[in-house]
Amino acid sequence: MHCDAYAHLSMTEINLLGEIAMRGSVAFEEEWGDQAYAHAFLTLATCHAFVCPLRLRDLLNAPILDFMHEIRGIRINLAPRKRLLKGNFLPAYAAAIEAAA
Repeated sequence: MHCDAYAHLSMTEINLLGEIAMRGSVAFEEEWGDQAYAHAFLTLATCHAFVCPLRLRDLLNAPILDFMHEIRGIRINLAPRKRLLKGNFLPAYAAAIEAAA
């Protein structure tokens, strides 16, 4: 996947994804080591841009336990090449949930 595939994301979204990836990169450290931030960013950007738009600001400001649960859930359930979430997983901070409320 080329970087220009993410060109439709706004700078605000990219900055929020960067902050979320920084906060959540610990969930990627065991598998990816010093590349944890990059993998966290790309995983979250792929989820947000192509699979399930997220309420980024709400996710960034979520309590730590909720935040890490969400990040790990996305990491485990995202199939990035297929652009889908496995096992009927729907992130708690999905934009669709807010719209349905």
